Amino acid sequence: MLAAFSASLRERAEGISPLTVNGYLLDLRQFAAWFRLCTPEDFQPNAVTPVDVRNYKEYLQTVKARKPATINRHLATLRTFFAWAIETGQAGENPVRVRNLEELATAPRSIDERAYHRLLRTVQRFANKRISPLFSCCGIPDYG
Repeated sequence: MLAAFSASLRERAEGISPLTVNGYLLDLRQFAAWFRLCTPEDFQPNAVTPVDVRNYKEYLQTVKARKPATINRHLATLRTFFAWAIETGQAGENPVRVRNLEELATAPRSIDERAYHRLLRTVQRFANKRISPLFSCCGIPDYG
């Protein structure tokens, strides 16, 4: 079944990258292994329910502590796989009904000390004097 799914992905007109195909197959193998551990059945597309997908999402969040982007990638894999399974008659419906997780915005990184001093020198040498008060408001000291 995985070989047929892989071949289908490689034949698509959109030109899916080989790395993406490999990622899909890895994600699908991980889901299949989880499914076999958590249910008394072997992994078959028509055996998976929306509850299974929801539980897998929670497993990735809580037990595996995966980041939202990784969980969303797994869900995208499952959506694609089950769409293919429906097309090929191996499943009657797509059980992936859960929503993607929202990715949290990360705080901006600060610049290192050397870049900070280079910026400050450039401002002091070339910038209009009106920038200096702006920097003061932002907590950057004026060494002029």
